[in-house]
Amino acid sequence: MNAKRTTIVAITLVGACGGFLAARGVTPTAASSAQQTLPRCQNIQLAITPYSSNGAAGHVGVIYRIHRTWGSTCFLKGFPGMELLDRNFGSLPNPVHWGGGVVVGNQTPRRVVLDATHDAYFAAGYGDVPVTGGTCGQAYYVMIIPPYDYLPDVTYIASNRGRLEVCGAFNASPVQATTPSP
Repeated sequence: MNAKRTTIVAITLVGACGGFLAARGVTPTAASSAQQTLPRCQNIQLAITPYSSNGAAGHVGVIYRIHRTWGSTCFLKGFPGMELLDRNFGSLPNPVHWGGGVVVGNQTPRRVVLDATHDAYFAAGYGDVPVTGGTCGQAYYVMIIPPYDYLPDVTYIASNRGRLEVCGAFNASPVQATTPSP
């Protein structure tokens, strides 16, 4: 096939595909704007649970899974709000920081799309050994607020429904599309 004929075939195929997609209401602009107009996930459509944990040398990391339980495809971007709770659901004095810490480190927030087959995850890290001047608390539950939402989801703090001895600050990563490694 010569170069002139190859060009004509390629233009014909592109034109035919473009006409086929346009006839069905799909255009490159419509497809990209549909991706941009996804709604943010709301707490009412999410289930947040402890996924796994790992620890060594006085530092512990817990990974939380965010699963969309109903509703249309949505997205999350940013850091979750968190508050540690005792066995009576009272607030603990341990501060929660976004990023930083030995376990979590610093990461850039990215947009994560949640649909029927994709979940989001975030890591939380803390120390479990008292330090001078630090505060330790027995956390049984954690109140988690999805990024850019106002209403919390309260869940168990640990995957075994036990408690965590949290000393000092609790550091959280931004939500991610894959499981982070604390």
